[in-house]
Amino acid sequence: MEAILKSLPGPQLMLLGGMLLLGLFLFRRTVKRIQISQSRNPLAEVQREVRQQEQAQRNSLHQQEVRLHEFSREVEGRIQTRIATLEQMIQQADDTIQRLESVLAALEHTPAASTPDSQHEQQLKKHLSIAGFSPKEVVHILGNVSVEINEQPDEQHRADAA
Repeated sequence: MEAILKSLPGPQLMLLGGMLLLGLFLFRRTVKRIQISQSRNPLAEVQREVRQQEQAQRNSLHQQEVRLHEFSREVEGRIQTRIATLEQMIQQADDTIQRLESVLAALEHTPAASTPDSQHEQQLKKHLSIAGFSPKEVVHILGNVSVEINEQPDEQHRADAA
């Protein structure tokens, strides 16, 4: 073999050496691929992939639960706000009812037949203003826009009503 190598000129020897190295490289690469494919476990790979997908689904489910919990808290807050507003409105309505009932009771004790209409209107205005109605509300209740109303009822009248 030595005699053959000595008989070859330099460039051919280099070409032969390069081809030999290339062949060796390709042979090693093929052997490694065969070893990798033989050591590969498709079942384990599939199981690993399934586990990864399950974990992704769990994470997604957890995020959905968090979003649902946040949404329920937001809705509960809105409902509580509306309930508080309704309770305030109910309290205001109860106060108005009590004021109107006190005005009605005062009017029932006042003899309406013995007083002329203007005196009767004046008494109504007085009782409504004592009950806490503004002048505009009194005019609206009486339905007479041309009626003049005192802006501030007498302190004596308020004391009488109390």
